[in-house]
Amino acid sequence: MKRQGLLSLTGILLLVLLALLTMHEWERVVPDGNAKPADKAPPMLQLSGVSGRSFGKLGDTEFTMEASHLNWLEKKGISEVTQPRIWLPLADGDWQIEADRGTMKEGRGQILLDGNVVARRDSAMPLQLETASLQYLARTERVMAPGEVLIRTQQGSIRAGAMEADLPAQVINLRNGVETRYVPPR
Repeated sequence: MKRQGLLSLTGILLLVLLALLTMHEWERVVPDGNAKPADKAPPMLQLSGVSGRSFGKLGDTEFTMEASHLNWLEKKGISEVTQPRIWLPLADGDWQIEADRGTMKEGRGQILLDGNVVARRDSAMPLQLETASLQYLARTERVMAPGEVLIRTQQGSIRAGAMEADLPAQVINLRNGVETRYVPPR
């Protein structure tokens, strides 16, 4: 009889232990009400005073960037930057781009800039572009601005509702109410 009682007690203890282990593991799987969803998770890494370069397949510099802050969100595969300044070395002249904030998508060579975006090209024919949002695809050297764009040159200005540019081909497509002001040289 003693053995049967001891076996029953051991069985109950094992069952309780199994229940406790299951509940402990279950807490990891099912978040409580205070848990943050993956898209609200804190950044994996936060940096201040950031400076860096992105390189192409041949080791050439695709772009150089400085920013006041960088948050790396590993689960989303993006880096968010504050006050980015980007330099692009291109054949037709170097570009400098500034914005209030930006997002870089890892492995895609894609930069999204938002808030007071200003891009300047230093060359024999300087150019300045102003817009609220700008997307740069480093691998194909394409630039897109989905909203209003103002382009200033030495000869005048161009205003449009949207823009797409193929930098290697030196082709700019302007859409949605294009207005050009030209001042002839004297």
